[in-house]
Amino acid sequence: MLNKEEYAKIVSEINSIYYDTYLNKEIAFHPSIGLDGNYYVYYFENHGFDDYNIIDRFSI
Repeated sequence: MLNKEEYAKIVSEINSIYYDTYLNKEIAFHPSIGLDGNYYVYYFENHGFDDYNIIDRFSI
């Protein structure tokens, strides 16, 4: 679903706020601006720091 560049961007953003926002959350949402300049919410499974399964993204 996400290309490598977009995946890396989102993972980097999640990692930067992981301990304050996503620690101990199995499923989470992350708002961000996609590489195309549009706003999205990324829905992902959290398996620990730097270990995410991004399931989908939704336009907002």
